[in-house]
Amino acid sequence: MTGRRERASDSWRAVGGWARTTSTTARVAEASSAAELGRLLGEHTPRGSIGRGFGRSYGDAAQNAGGRVVATARLDRILSLDADEGRAHVEAGLSIGELNRAVLPLGWIVAAVPGTGRVSIGGAIASDVHGKNHRGDGGFCAHVDSIELVTASRGTVLATRAHDRDAFLATAGGMGLTGIVASASLRLQAVESAFVRVTSVRVDDLETALATISQRDSRHAVAWLDLVASGRRLGRGIITFADHLGIADLDVPERRDPFRLAARRTVPAWAPRGLITHATIRRANEARFAIARASSTRIVPVEAFLHPLDRLADASRVYGSSGVVEHHFVLPDHRVDVLETVVATIVARRAPAALAALKRLGSGSGLLSFPLPGWSLAVDYPARWPGLAGLLDDLDELVALAGGRVYLAKDSRLRRDLVPLMYPELERWREIQRRLDPDREMRSDLDRRLALTG
Repeated sequence: MTGRRERASDSWRAVGGWARTTSTTARVAEASSAAELGRLLGEHTPRGSIGRGFGRSYGDAAQNAGGRVVATARLDRILSLDADEGRAHVEAGLSIGELNRAVLPLGWIVAAVPGTGRVSIGGAIASDVHGKNHRGDGGFCAHVDSIELVTASRGTVLATRAHDRDAFLATAGGMGLTGIVASASLRLQAVESAFVRVTSVRVDDLETALATISQRDSRHAVAWLDLVASGRRLGRGIITFADHLGIADLDVPERRDPFRLAARRTVPAWAPRGLITHATIRRANEARFAIARASSTRIVPVEAFLHPLDRLADASRVYGSSGVVEHHFVLPDHRVDVLETVVATIVARRAPAALAALKRLGSGSGLLSFPLPGWSLAVDYPARWPGLAGLLDDLDELVALAGGRVYLAKDSRLRRDLVPLMYPELERWREIQRRLDPDREMRSDLDRRLALTG
């Protein structure tokens, strides 16, 4: 955490998403208090404002071409911490990773986290981020008790599920368009150590992958799928299960210091241009599957398991100068047939699917939250691949017609006409958003592209 500093003068600069597929120029202001957030939003700039944490949205959610972007990284304090009850009141610019490193030695952990710890608390609320334990534990906002929301027209709003419930439901997963989160109160999850037991299971096809995840009772579960293999091997993969360990489960060295934090290690993300192709992915997947044992178990630090994206610095750079497009969607439980069709389509078109992660999700917390009870698949593609736009447009239609949706925090190219199909609570969300922001101050490139606010 850092101390308070005076706000730097606003400056015009290029602002982009983590995937590096697009950027626009905006007037960037850095806020270090809730009062400063209120003053900035109260200026009512012609192109509006949007908050920005660490810029980990893949696309244009925290961009605002020609308008203002309010950076919140200086709001990074833990305001209070109840180590007995596992409750924390934190400012919105604090990262999930830093909060975890503060509370893990006390026997607590943030209950739901994405694949990187470099996400701000405010960004986690705006996207209602989820992890590998969503089916049982819910997403990030399921563990949020209250949100201090700074708005342009109503001032500061304290939103909870009991008080100003509409503001809570619209802000959770609302992509920052109801106002800027200044702070939040969270319920943490109790753990007995900073380690998890990780079990990896190799499966030969998609049907076996789905059955294996459904049948196993583990807190965390995610599957890597090979979306290059075809025929009887279609959808084969390696499933990773993980459970938090008690002190009695640890080896003797770990028992002496069960909450020892692992050293942070990152390596530069670099790859020659053109390395990620259908052919190179096929070879890499064949090698990965060949060396994977039918089943294996190991004990690893919980941070290493929860945040695999943090092992590489600027991981999106491995996809080259054009960046990466992640297509992240979810389908209802009963539409496994469409999931099978999506996987078969990706394979048939020889798409360079560099990474594919399958998870089981439960319900979301907000009106525009991404999760719904069903199967989530996130697939990374090099943005430069010529057939990408046509493939993803076709897949989006399949997903929308089946009652599924695309994750707005990862999106950079969805067609706006599909949004109402994917998010049936959109109109109710708009009504609440307009009450919170009648002067239409909250704006982003994502909002303009998809007409979220109408």
